[in-house]
Amino acid sequence: MTGIDERARRSRAHLFSGIAALVVAVIAVPAFGWLAGVAMAVVGVGNLLARRDVRRDGEIAPASRALIIVGGLGFAAICVLLALRAFHG
Repeated sequence: MTGIDERARRSRAHLFSGIAALVVAVIAVPAFGWLAGVAMAVVGVGNLLARRDVRRDGEIAPASRALIIVGGLGFAAICVLLALRAFHG
């Protein structure tokens, strides 16, 4: 695989991940609350921005990487808090 093919493949992966995260964000609002939806939307936007960076430069920009990490950690923290609340009353 050439470098251009690899970039295109990685770019498509970020596109699909971004779309999936945005779909999960829409589903998460009624299921987990608006904060979980916002966290997943941040992940989706980060992936969509990363798509552009990967296609152009072959690397993910620090801002896109930060959005993906912060959104993912935020969503995970909300899920843990909801689980703790459900099991401990």
